[in-house]
Amino acid sequence: MFDPTIFDNLKVVLEGAVYDLDAIGMIGVTNRSDRVDLAHMSRDYMLQFREQAVEDGGLAELRLAVDSTDLMNEILEKGDRFTGCRLTLTVEIETMDPDQLCPRIQETMQEIWENNPKITQRLTFIFGTRVYRNRVTLDFERKINEDLETFVDHALLSLQNMNQLKQKLEGDL
Repeated sequence: MFDPTIFDNLKVVLEGAVYDLDAIGMIGVTNRSDRVDLAHMSRDYMLQFREQAVEDGGLAELRLAVDSTDLMNEILEKGDRFTGCRLTLTVEIETMDPDQLCPRIQETMQEIWENNPKITQRLTFIFGTRVYRNRVTLDFERKINEDLETFVDHALLSLQNMNQLKQKLEGDL
């Protein structure tokens, strides 16, 4: 028998909150991964989901990660206030008009998250097409060890707002 780590506890809360939204039909979980890297002694948990009622909408990815230092500090009870996990949210959405959509996404994410995370937008495209893929990453640049319920609600709100912005700006294209 072992005591669960902060990572284990947060993973259970994150997974439960996401699957609760899936169970009531708000989202559809499309992928998940739970990895243990023995070479680096790290763990990584990822869930991907889409808004259920939106056709051709964005894909959200929640990722929880912990490295060897934090695992060791916690297991050996040497943890301090900096022991915890890293959490990132990534939303991918396709757009035909990045010049219009990207600034609106930046503004909306800053409003939802109250300027807390570092927001990065990375555009890619396949030559010969007019469709860009915008990968919006929110990095909280701090370790967490607290409840995640509000985080999942904000992640869903971010996905919903990005889908609405895309529909509003590109609905007639």
